[in-house]
Amino acid sequence: MKIVIALNENKLDSHIALQFGKSQWFCIYDSVADTNEYIQNPMQHSSSIDFCESADLFIEKGIQAAVATRFGSKIIEYFRSQNVQMIMTEPNRQANSIINIIK
Repeated sequence: MKIVIALNENKLDSHIALQFGKSQWFCIYDSVADTNEYIQNPMQHSSSIDFCESADLFIEKGIQAAVATRFGSKIIEYFRSQNVQMIMTEPNRQANSIINIIK
């Protein structure tokens, strides 16, 4: 299973970002291969509110779930249309704690 996690930094002990579309980094975790790939958010400094364009990248990479503290309404609609499960977590949770649960 591939999961995209919205992060504040590009490391596993980073806190999960408060808002999926405004995060600084994303980690794509592949539970089968037990690998991580970090991607800087191309929309983090954009004034555009349509994050769905860059979310296509995650669909192309085969993600099946997304983790953040919150998701905006447009990304919720988009992920639902792509059958991506959204997992909301409490603030100040670290990415490695989510990955440990998945393992």
